[in-house]
Formats: sequence, structure tokens, C-alpha cells
Amino acid sequence: MREQHRVARVRVDEAIGAIIERFRRFDPFPVIAELSIRNCFVDPETYNEPESEQVEALAEYAQSLALAIAKPGKDAPSVEVIDECCALIEEALEATELYFSTEFTQDGYGERYPGVEAEVRFMTVMRTLKMRGDSVQEHHDELFLALFEPHKTFLRARFGFSASEFVSAMHAIDETLVERVGDYEETRSRLLEELQKQFDRFVARRISEGPVPGNDQINEEFFALPATEQLNAEKRRTRESISSMFDIAPDSTIKEKILDFLSADAGSNLEFLDGNGRGWPIGESIIRRKPAVRRDGRYYLFNPLLLSRVLIDMFETAVREADAAYFRDVYLPKRSALLEESVLEHLVRLLPGAKVYRNLKYEAIDDGKTKLFETDAILIFDRYLFIIEDKAGGVTRAAHRGAIARIKEHLENLIADAAKQGFRTRDYIAEHSPARFRDSSGRDVEVPNLDSFDGCFVITPTLTPLAHFAARLAVIRQLASLPNGAWPWSVFLNDLRIISEIVESPAEFVLYLERRLLANETVDIATTDELDYLMYFLCHGMFFGNEAGPNGKQGMVLAGYTVDLDRYYSWKGGRRSTGEKPRFNVSDEMRAFVRRIEETGEDHRTCAASSFLALDAETRKMVIDSVRDLRTKRAVDGEDHSLTFSAGATGYHICIVPEPNADASLHRLRSYSEMKKYQWRKDRWVQLAFVEGSDGAERMRVFVDTSPWKQNDVMEKRVAAFQQDKLRTAISSGVKIGRNDLCPCNSGRKYKKCCGRSS
Repeated sequence: MREQHRVARVRVDEAIGAIIERFRRFDPFPVIAELSIRNCFVDPETYNEPESEQVEALAEYAQSLALAIAKPGKDAPSVEVIDECCALIEEALEATELYFSTEFTQDGYGERYPGVEAEVRFMTVMRTLKMRGDSVQEHHDELFLALFEPHKTFLRARFGFSASEFVSAMHAIDETLVERVGDYEETRSRLLEELQKQFDRFVARRISEGPVPGNDQINEEFFALPATEQLNAEKRRTRESISSMFDIAPDSTIKEKILDFLSADAGSNLEFLDGNGRGWPIGESIIRRKPAVRRDGRYYLFNPLLLSRVLIDMFETAVREADAAYFRDVYLPKRSALLEESVLEHLVRLLPGAKVYRNLKYEAIDDGKTKLFETDAILIFDRYLFIIEDKAGGVTRAAHRGAIARIKEHLENLIADAAKQGFRTRDYIAEHSPARFRDSSGRDVEVPNLDSFDGCFVITPTLTPLAHFAARLAVIRQLASLPNGAWPWSVFLNDLRIISEIVESPAEFVLYLERRLLANETVDIATTDELDYLMYFLCHGMFFGNEAGPNGKQGMVLAGYTVDLDRYYSWKGGRRSTGEKPRFNVSDEMRAFVRRIEETGEDHRTCAASSFLALDAETRKMVIDSVRDLRTKRAVDGEDHSLTFSAGATGYHICIVPEPNADASLHRLRSYSEMKKYQWRKDRWVQLAFVEGSDGAERMRVFVDTSPWKQNDVMEKRVAAFQQDKLRTAISSGVKIGRNDLCPCNSGRKYKKCCGRSS
């Protein structure tokens, strides 16, 4: 493997040299066009990302190399040369991947990249090399418009068009290219089909004439036929002229100023080849700022996906270069405000009716001094607290290329600093009852003490997708100063939007956050996408940590789970004929059961509802069946009936009581639940009471206790008395108790390990 590393480097350099030599002799555009057709256009009806072998980076790399040559060739390459160049581009990319995959074998690598630095560097480089796309197309466009349309006066004055005009042009270009590539593929398929038909007829005729020669002679005779030569020539001409498909002419929608803004000229990327990157695929390229090409007064855009992907970075760079003061004093503040507004919009969709407090200031002691701090937002929903700290900064290209110093800097700025701010606010609330804040208008805001909440989440949204950085905080903690003992939820804005559109209830969202943050404790989970977590949660419940997963394993790779999500948004965007919305995998009966809990409007309803969603499928079914049985028994004898069970750290009690004397019954059952919570040593207890009126109408009461279990002498005596009473009742009724039977005292333990220990 050590030798492979050296050979890989040679392979990359040799491939680059061979490509440059051919690009200086022949027009490189047909090569870029061929790679684009192969890798940058898909059929939305059939596209499946995990199964796709397309690599957009191949077309991007060919374009970067082509623009690094001041005087590229003008002769049209033959089909053979096109294929040869495509193979060389693939060779360079594959050898680059091998080079970084074997980098760890080199002397001093462990000292240079100690601990997890090597893993993070490798993951970053691999993502830069091959992985593309971070948002639903429509969401990405809408975010771009939200960022830049408020600056249309500036954009028109400096560049001659607005953000909305640019998006219209971008869509027009995309539609044109998709149509042309579709026509090309149809023509190519027609020619291949016609060649096959002619070949079949030719072979059939030769068979009818007598003995059939060998395959080589058959092929030679067939391709010598005039009709075959004509079809073959048409097929070659079609491929050799493919670059014309990507020729974009300006019109009323696609303004020439927009095309000029997008386009780079031959030789404008010299640094890509001559700089430190030496033409390697991960080098900094002008195509990320100028994704189109201008040549002889004409414009070519080979990859509309690249245009969409670099959209926001491209405009931010352009605005900053045009007017640094405007970028700093006008654009950046509005960008931060947009992030804050958008985050709250998505969270309120997830938590309808939440109390929202923005830009809260408070005083706290830091290093022995009283200082003024601020938190971006606090949301209170039911008995849950959400502390929001937004980060609108970006990630540099150096970090994308694996520069550890830059990666650490970004992790500190975008994840660790936000987390520290959020948990500082949480600690302030925990230390005060109530905690006092002041909002931006000077009004006082009081937040109850942390103990009064069923849960608290620190959410740190970003405007930039952080991929594996945010998805693997247990690894990142070793590179950045994340607070100990708690995890923030670092989430990309557009991922948060998707979650807000897919998750169907506050209880479902709370359960997702609880499971998602628990996943950070399982350090051997590998994923690069928050949405893989989401879809795994919807499909399988995301049982991590101390809970058993569906396959009984803790180490796993989360990848490829977003296929159904992609299909759904492609359908919403009109790119597919069908696409079902993904939903949490529970029965309709349980969905209705949980909805009813949430609709009570009672305190702790969200905790109760999420606790039932947290059950496995078998236990959820048991709950639905048991509630049905309790109602049946109640109808028969008119008595109270209840069910008590536990799952994980939570105990459950469900009861049905009649309206007369309901308060007394509920008081008695609450006392029973309190005792059972202690007996079973549960940190959470959920009690649902169905109060049945004389008219048959039923209302639900919700009781939740989230206080951690701790030793209590009074409760010990209550439990002991309860157990002995249960045991005496069982013995007096003649029940025979085996040592391996469950103890009749309802402790949940075997008799030999409970009341039968002294027997």
C-alpha cells in the first residue's frame, strides 16, 4: 500500500500531462461535453443516487484543465480521441482518490495528522472529490433569492441584473440543455437501434446464403456496406459535434450581461495548473466562480448542476470584490437576519404556537466578572425549551481541500462557539428561578427554571452545509472545544426546512432530536448527511446508544437512506410523475392515539406523546390493543381499569375511570404511579387517564414526571408495604409461585430475585 501511494502520484501526474498534451492539440470542448452528458444529466423518473455511477467531478475537472490552457487546440477530436481523453480524466480522478486513501502509509503522517485529524482530512477530501449537492433544487433557489433579491438595486447597478432575473436565466439555460441532451440521446439511441436492425438482417441473409464466416469477417463485411458506413458516419458526426449542444445564445431572458458574469476565457485558470495544486482535481479552480466558458464571442455552459451549486458562493464573492464595504456593512447583516428569520419560521412550523423570544440579553458571571451576553432566540413549547444560536459564516476552499488548520477554525467558529453560547444560556436558566432576560425592545422576559422543563435542546443552525462535520460531533469534539456533557444539534438551514416539512408533529420532532443527539454517543456511526439520520429515524425509529437497533449492531454506516425523500421532492418540483411523502413508521391507530394526546393542550402532552412514539412496533400495538380491552372491561363492569408497563428508562400507566369521583380516582392512581416509578427506578413516568362521562364522551388527562430517580427512605417503605400486600394477596388466593416466575408484588423481577430471596 505504501508503494501504491507513490504510484498513484505518478499516475495522476502522467494523466494530467497526457490530457494537457491532447487539449493543446485538439478542441477540449467535445471532451467536456461528453463527460457532462455521461455524468451531469439524469432521468428523474429512474434516478437513484446510491446506485448511480455518475461523477459530476469528471466534467468539472475536464473544464478546469481546459481553462488552464492559454491556447487550446482548435482541431475537432475524433471519437477515439474523445474517448481517450475521457479515460484519462477518469484515471486522474481515480488515482487521486487512491493517493489520498493511502496517504496514511507515509512516514510522519501520524505526527502531521494525529488522532481523528487523519479521518476528518480524508473524509473532507473525498467529499470534495466526488460528492455533490446539498439541497433540494427549489430550496436552494429560494434561499439564493432570499439572500440576494433585497440587494437588486446594488446588483443591477454593478452587474446589470437582479437575483430574480438571474434565476430566470438559470432555469431557461437548464431547460434548454435538458431538452438538447434528451434529443441527442434519442438520436443516438435511434442510430444504434437502426445499426442493430441492419446487422441482424445482414446476418440472417448471410445464414440463408450458406456457411457463415467468423465474427471478424462478418463485422468487416457489415461495416463495409454503404448503408452501414452512412449510419456509422452519422453516429460519429453526432458525437463529434456534441459541444454545440452547450452553446447558449443570449436572448430576452438569458441576458448577455448574465452570460458575461458567468463566463471564463481560455487561460483564465492558469493558476489551477501552474500553482501549488499542479492540476490535481482538488485544486482551486475558476469554474467555482465562473462556471461557463466564453470563446469566440459565444457562450458555453456544460454543467447546469455546477451553476446551481456554486450560486451563492459565486454571488457573495462577486459582491465582496465589487464593493467590500457594502458586503460588510449591508449584505452580511442582512444575511444574518435572514438566517435568524428562516430558522424561526421552520421551527414554528414544527412547534406551532410556541412562544418565541428573540435577541435576548442577560447578565452572568464569567471569569469572576459580570458580563452582558446575548442569545439569538428562545422558544418555549409545552414543557420544552429550545435555545437557538445561529451561525451564518461559510467554509473556505482550503478547508474543503483538507487543510486541517482551516477545518479546526471553521469547526470552532460555526459549531463550538455557537454551542458554548447556547449552553451558557442553558446554564444561566438552570441557575435562576426564573431567569430574567431583556429583549431588543427593552422588555423584560422571564423564563422558568430549567427543572420545570421536560427537555432542553441547544440548536445551532448554519447557512452553510457542514456535512460530516455536523453529522459526527463525537469525532469533531476532538478537534473543537465543544462543551462537555451535552450535545448541540448543528443543522444546515435547508435540512431544517426539509425536516420541518416532513415531520408531522411536535412529539415526533422532539423524539427525533432526542434520538439524534443520542446518536452522538455512538462514535462508530458513519454518515455525511443529516437527512440520512432523518430517513433512518422515519423508517426504523433510530434506536441508538443503549437501545438495540433493528440489526442488533451499534457500528453502522448511514448512507443511501434519502432515496424516497429525493423522489418526493422531485415529484413536488414536477420532475417525477409520482413521489410519496415519507412518514414516521407507525400504524394509523398509534398516529391517531398520539395526535389525541397532543390535542389535549395539557402541560407535558408532548413528552407523553413522544414517549409512546418511542416504543417499538410490538409494544405500540400492545398499547392500542390494551386500551381497547380496557374500554371493553369498563363497559362490562363499570369499574376503573388500568395498564402498567415499562420500556427503557420510562414507565407507563394507562387508566380508564368514570366521571363520578374521577378526581379521587386520579389522585389514587397518581399516588400509585409515583410508587411504581420509584419501585421500577424509572427516570420518566407517563400516565394517561381516559375519563369517561355518563354520556359516553371521553376526555384525556396527561401526567408526566421527568425527575431522575433517586433514593428515598419514605418511598422505600411504601414500596415494601405494597410488595408485601401483593404477595400476601397472591398467597392467600392459592397462587403457586415458581422461583423463576415473575414476583406477584409487581416489581417486574423474578420471584427468586425479589420477595423469594429469603425463601
